[in-house]
Amino acid sequence: MKQKANIILILMIFSMNIITFAYNGVSAISMSEAPVKNLPKGWSGETVYKKRYTPSSICIDNNGYLLFLNRLEYEIGKLDDQGNITIYTTTGTLLLDVIAFQPNLNRLLAINRGTSSLYAYEAGTFTLINTFPSNKSVTTPLAFDPADNSFYGGNEENGTGIWHFDSNGNYISTIVPNVQGCGQIALTKNQTLLYYSEAFTGNIVQVNLTTLSSTIIAYGLGIPGIGEFPAICFDNNNILYSLHKNGTYNSGLFKYQNDSFVH
Repeated sequence: MKQKANIILILMIFSMNIITFAYNGVSAISMSEAPVKNLPKGWSGETVYKKRYTPSSICIDNNGYLLFLNRLEYEIGKLDDQGNITIYTTTGTLLLDVIAFQPNLNRLLAINRGTSSLYAYEAGTFTLINTFPSNKSVTTPLAFDPADNSFYGGNEENGTGIWHFDSNGNYISTIVPNVQGCGQIALTKNQTLLYYSEAFTGNIVQVNLTTLSSTIIAYGLGIPGIGEFPAICFDNNNILYSLHKNGTYNSGLFKYQNDSFVH
């Protein structure tokens, strides 16, 4: 339980693109330090940023290990609860942007944002399983429904949406249209409520998946207007947390209770 709680907290922190965070040798960089191109021979991301690992996306596998995508090195690393890092796999020539673990199918999914491609990693091989429609290109972390292995995803651009896909990435329906930049998505344990953070407003919104009615439960978190969104996540007790910087509240980790976020 302690291991999972620690990993969930790390998951939230890494999901925010405004924080530089180090944990047992793993360092994340802000978007302003995104991987540079055309470096002189012999240079690398480690040379420029003084960081060996620069995770751009993370998830948790069925063994409770944290997997992180290291785009600079074209590899996916694995972090255990003792802080040990090993290479989970290399990505070859694939330039990936998002990884997510599909628990019931025990496989890793990966997304290339530029081509809207969805890959599955099984038996040591990445296989292209789908391409998202051009107007429904997923760029966010995924939220899985264990009942049927389907998933929800969104796009960080303004005026996009949140969509429901089957287990192989085939479009099912639009859950929320005209989202002002989807930052992150979280599902309750019974999959009746979906929560998402909006990048350009800093709002956190609750969606009833039966009626598709929406309720804003928090306003102006993070740094609204520039796409720096609150990170949201549920713990093992189905309690919603938000990690955000500045905005209406002080910076830090907040728990949602009695209709508000509190320390």
